[in-house]
Amino acid sequence: MADLRVVSTGKEFRRIDNGIALLLEEMFPTALERINTPENAITAPRHIPQLKLADKVAFNVGQHPTTGNCFIRATDGRSEMFYIGDAAQARLYTFWLLGKPHTAPPEIVEQYARLKNAPDPEWLAEQSRNARETQESKQRR
Repeated sequence: MADLRVVSTGKEFRRIDNGIALLLEEMFPTALERINTPENAITAPRHIPQLKLADKVAFNVGQHPTTGNCFIRATDGRSEMFYIGDAAQARLYTFWLLGKPHTAPPEIVEQYARLKNAPDPEWLAEQSRNARETQESKQRR
């Protein structure tokens, strides 16, 4: 961002885009002066801090809070990848992080398979309710 001053009036304009400021300075070299020095694009301060890359890829298993979908998550500290799919194929899935391919460790794949193949709690509750109602109806006869 650039700050410019009109020489004849002394009026200042702040936070002008660098490209537009350069264009105006080129068109009106004697009418405008730059108040601040232009930022070098390479050394300009970054507004988004860069996260440090990890030495190795970390894996974990989780479940989406609203959809209930199970997933395997792999992260290198800066980016993350998810696998949502068939538990039998999870061991073959390749996560591309840190510039090379990674596969989930066997214990993560086993944990994912257990979580993925676990019956739905609502379905279990419904089955239990149905069994109880059947039992009660038999006792009433």
